[in-house]
Amino acid sequence: MDTKTFRTRLLIEKLSKIYPNNFSQSLTDIKLIEPRKILVIAPHADDEIIGCGAAIEYFSQKGVYITVLIVTQESDRSIAKTYNYIPEQRVEESYKAQSVLGYDELMYFDFPELMLKSDDSLQQRFCSELTALIQKYQPDSVFIPNKTEMHPDHQIVGELAEQTLLKGLKDGIFTQLDTTIVYEIWGPVTMNSFLEISDIAYAKKIEGIQCYQSQLN
Repeated sequence: MDTKTFRTRLLIEKLSKIYPNNFSQSLTDIKLIEPRKILVIAPHADDEIIGCGAAIEYFSQKGVYITVLIVTQESDRSIAKTYNYIPEQRVEESYKAQSVLGYDELMYFDFPELMLKSDDSLQQRFCSELTALIQKYQPDSVFIPNKTEMHPDHQIVGELAEQTLLKGLKDGIFTQLDTTIVYEIWGPVTMNSFLEISDIAYAKKIEGIQCYQSQLN
């Protein structure tokens, strides 16, 4: 066993003790899922990079068609509003990050930031629009944010995305869907899978984060 493999296994062992694996006896390497189409659902522009930027870069290099959906837009209630930037800047930055990671399609739903959690009508519209999007693009793998995080948008987007996927599977309308992966942004999830990334993928992730100059403060 080479040094890199040993370090990786040691890290996985330590992380598994910190976040006990309640789902299987061993961690699954997500390189084994071999998707054709991936949909990444991100609450805000930059969550896609922070949460799973290296995975996006990895699967993009493998020729997987990847769509990133940004759910919310900037609003007057934004927690980042005290910083000096305009909403259009953050959108522009998201397209720069896309070019760095090399994935195929970036799209916005434009729900108001910090409003989904308290508005039932917006929640219903989100679930309806997400259902239609999945039926249109037919991804076999979907990445969703951790619903137990501190940020209310991360929580509600993760929760509603999970509900939508489960309902679609139950109703038999997401027949192509094979894998759902929950990713971390601000808070950890219980580990049952991992992706060992290359130095190149790590560098691309950092470069993608640096595209979001409006958020780096």
